[in-house]
Amino acid sequence: MKKLILLVLLLLIIFSCDSILEPKEAHFIITSKTTGMKSYGSPYVKITVKNDGNVTGYNVSCDVKAKKGNMIVDSGFAYFANGGNISVGESAQDEAIFFNLDSHSDYDNLVYDLDWLTK
Repeated sequence: MKKLILLVLLLLIIFSCDSILEPKEAHFIITSKTTGMKSYGSPYVKITVKNDGNVTGYNVSCDVKAKKGNMIVDSGFAYFANGGNISVGESAQDEAIFFNLDSHSDYDNLVYDLDWLTK
């Protein structure tokens, strides 16, 4: 009887290790980026992010640096879902607007820095 109880306990430990060892983390990826111009003349980039982690994330943001060579000429900020929850598998979209640029030709490349918190 003791051997059976020990075997059951051992099996419970083995099967529960997967959930113990797997970190509970939100993780976000950029799934699309589209550029455009606002009606008042500022260039923007519309960014879509997706939570491909295994728990809900929130306070998801993206700092976008517009660079010409090694010089940062402007930056924009996107704040997804108004800082609210983004569940596993969900996507959210926002625009980073460059108020100090006249057009997309004012920069060479964009650098994206995603940040978030795990629920």
